[in-house]
Amino acid sequence: LWAMIAFLFFSVAMNSLNLIENSFVHSTPWLSFIAGHLTHASLVSAGVIISLLFFDRKVNPKINWPVIGFAVLFAVTAILLRPYFGISKIKGTPSWTMFSAAICTVLFYFLYWLMEVKKQTKWSEFFMPAAANPLLIYILPGVIYYFCKLINVHIIPGYFRVGVPGILWSLVFSVIMLFVMKILNRYKIQLHL
Repeated sequence: LWAMIAFLFFSVAMNSLNLIENSFVHSTPWLSFIAGHLTHASLVSAGVIISLLFFDRKVNPKINWPVIGFAVLFAVTAILLRPYFGISKIKGTPSWTMFSAAICTVLFYFLYWLMEVKKQTKWSEFFMPAAANPLLIYILPGVIYYFCKLINVHIIPGYFRVGVPGILWSLVFSVIMLFVMKILNRYKIQLHL
C-alpha cells in the first residue's frame, strides 16, 4: 500500500513537471520518455490503492474512512493543480487525472455499498453483456465510427455531437451497444487477448 501511495505521488509530480516548460524532466532522457505516460500510471495506482483499502484489509461495513480520505485527497489535489494545468484528458493533465480518480473512487464506493453491503445486485443484470465481453464492447464503437467515416455515412446529425444533446446521444448509444453485445454474446462472438 505504501509503495503504491509513493508511486502515485511520484507519477503526479513527474506528470506535473513534464507539463512545465524547461523543467528538469525534459532534460532527463529516461524520465522525459515516460513522464507523458505517468497520467495513466497515476490512474492505475490510484485504483490499486483504493482496491487495497477495500479488499486487502478488514473493511468496516458502515464507513471506510481511508477510502473517503483518499477520495477527498484526490479531489483537493485536482482543485489545487487545476489553475496551473487545466482539466484536459487529451493533454493528460494531473488535475484531470485526480478528478477522474476522485469520481471513480466515489462511484466505486457507492457500488460497493449497494452491491456488497445492501446486496442489491438485480439491477446489474442489464450490464452483464458488457461485463462478459469487455474488450469487444470497448473496441466496437471505434470500429463503427471509422467504418462510417470510411463509407462517408453520418449516423447522427451534427447537433447531437456537442453539449447536452451529445451527452444524451452518448447515453443512448451506450444502451444500444449493450443490446448489441447481448446479441453478439448469444452467438458466442467474443474478443479475447
